[in-house]
Amino acid sequence: TDARTVTCDVSDDNPSGGEAGVAAVTLSYQLDSLTAVVNTVSLTDGGDGSWSGDIPGQSAGTFVYWSLTATDVGADDQLPSCK
Repeated sequence: TDARTVTCDVSDDNPSGGEAGVAAVTLSYQLDSLTAVVNTVSLTDGGDGSWSGDIPGQSAGTFVYWSLTATDVGADDQLPSCK
């Protein structure tokens, strides 16, 4: 029931040219249903390609649906997301 830390490594090499890098990573989560309200947490940049943040603690038995979305520095394009 404690908060759970989510950590991921995200990179944007931008092989086709232009500015490379990741502007932001957002954790989205829903509780017990994919039709529930979507909650978001902005992850913190570790400076080495790692990003982290916490999903708040939930009651025992709560099912948490989550996904990660990264935003490119170049033009605010979304990078492929993980679920």
